[in-house]
Parts: sequence; C-alpha cells; structure tokens
Amino acid sequence: MIESSVDSLTLYTHVASYNVTAAPKNANTNIDVGLFCDDAHAEVSAVVYSCLATWGKLRALADNPEAPSVYTSFHPNPGSLFPVVRTAPKRDYTEHLMDGLYVLHNPFARNPLPPGLLSHPRLCEVRVADDGELIMDAPDDFLLLRMLHSVKLT
Repeated sequence: MIESSVDSLTLYTHVASYNVTAAPKNANTNIDVGLFCDDAHAEVSAVVYSCLATWGKLRALADNPEAPSVYTSFHPNPGSLFPVVRTAPKRDYTEHLMDGLYVLHNPFARNPLPPGLLSHPRLCEVRVADDGELIMDAPDDFLLLRMLHSVKLT
C-alpha cells in the first residue's frame, strides 16, 4: 500500500515495509537490500544512483535534432500511481544531464551530508524522517523513465 500527499515540491510517501534482507540473484548469490535500515553501514553518508545514465542519455543530450528517434518519458503524477507520459521527436525533446539522478541519504550515517550539499534543481533527494516516512525532494517533472525508439531509414 502506498499513500502520497504533495506539499509544494516535496512528496511524502508511506511505503509498506516487509522484513526482506536479500533478493536472490541466482541459486548461489543473494543481493543484500535494506542497507540503510540500521547502522550497519554508518560509514556511508549517501548513495548517488541513476538507472538512466545510459546510451539513451547520451543520445538525448546529443545536438542532433534531425535524428529519426522518438522519446517517451514518465514523470510523477501527484495523487496517482500512474505517471504522466510524454512523447516527443528528438527535435522537441530536451533532457538535462542530472535528470533521473537520485541522492539517497543514510539516516544512520556517522557523518551525514549537510542539507543542500548535493542539491540540484533536476535531481531527487531522498531522506528518511524520524518516523520512518520517506521524504523525496524532486522537481515536478522529475524523470522517472525514458524510452528511446529509433528508426533506421533505408
């Protein structure tokens, strides 16, 4: 169950939690999860993460307006589980280098990052409130997902 409410550009999200310590990668390997759920990794102040730092990012940033490609992007839709979906040809699509970048702050860090140290108007900073609530500061049009469709002309 996910509940959300919007307060200017800050999204407060209540996420159901389950006692899961690892996710199986294969029969012999587990991937630890919940790294910031206790002080076991107190030496880590934050993690900077992007699933969108791909070749698609390079193509989106390239100065090539006549490229035969179409971009579909997903953005937050306050009050709904369904994102805002936008589609545009390359000549009309813009993306910032920082779009889709998350800074995940460790609430148990021995040396937490000072507020604003890594802030940028295009990224999402995630902190955990004292009551366990996730606080996500992100632009209204934060880039959640980008798909790129190219056409090869022959």
